[in-house]
Amino acid sequence: PEALYYGGRVYSDLGDSPTALRYFQKAIIVLETKEMSNNKLLTKVLSQTARLLNSRRLYKDAIPYIDKAVEIETQEQDSIGLMYDIEFAGAIRMHAGYYDEASRLFRKSMAMAVCRDTSFAIQNKMQLAAIKYYKKENDSALALIRELPNIKDLELRRTILTYASDIYLRAGITDTAFRYAKELLSSPKANERKHGYQVILDPRLSAYIPEDSSRSYLNAYRGIVEDNWDQSENKEINIQNSQFNYKFQEKRCKAAEENVHDTNVWLAVSCFLYLY
Repeated sequence: PEALYYGGRVYSDLGDSPTALRYFQKAIIVLETKEMSNNKLLTKVLSQTARLLNSRRLYKDAIPYIDKAVEIETQEQDSIGLMYDIEFAGAIRMHAGYYDEASRLFRKSMAMAVCRDTSFAIQNKMQLAAIKYYKKENDSALALIRELPNIKDLELRRTILTYASDIYLRAGITDTAFRYAKELLSSPKANERKHGYQVILDPRLSAYIPEDSSRSYLNAYRGIVEDNWDQSENKEINIQNSQFNYKFQEKRCKAAEENVHDTNVWLAVSCFLYLY
């Protein structure tokens, strides 16, 4: 099961989600047998399977896997793993549109994180603000997000700014929305820069953009969109190629197994005839 788990991780890192999923699911089947029971490894596989499905936007399919991981961690009293997986269970539900369930899980994870991991508690609070934004309860979203951008963790700060720029824009606090969006333009992550340009190019912020800068903003945004399109296309080609290679190798393995089986049968027959 450990080899299957790491096989899944490797294929996941390579971007071959279908093959990674097959490895993870095989590992789960083996780990759920009494002979190979290993709850620590099983929770890892369940969590990784949920993350893989979440990355492919198969949110409803991911929920049973992460819920099973949470159930095992609760039984095992693994408080650290439980805290992170409860938050992740909330994130999946938020993406799926189950806002009330997600909110309950974020609050539970945040309560666990307060004494352990301040940054993680802030991340949960950010997600609660996001839910309020999605539910169009913008006053509540603004109250939750207001103090969060002051965090020193730069990576988490940028994530917060993606939500904060939207929340402030909807609230009509355009100067802050523009300032946060402009900060995202220097992010090393393309999706965060893309979000920054989307906010800045909103008509409600046109007063903050000099005429000679608007075209450069638009060209930069278009470049990110085109790069994303090319990467998505290349990723799909790589996945198709990996699937072909997997099926080819699987066919060869099956043929080899059949040859071994035939050889064993002939050996058994030969021995029987010899003894007879």
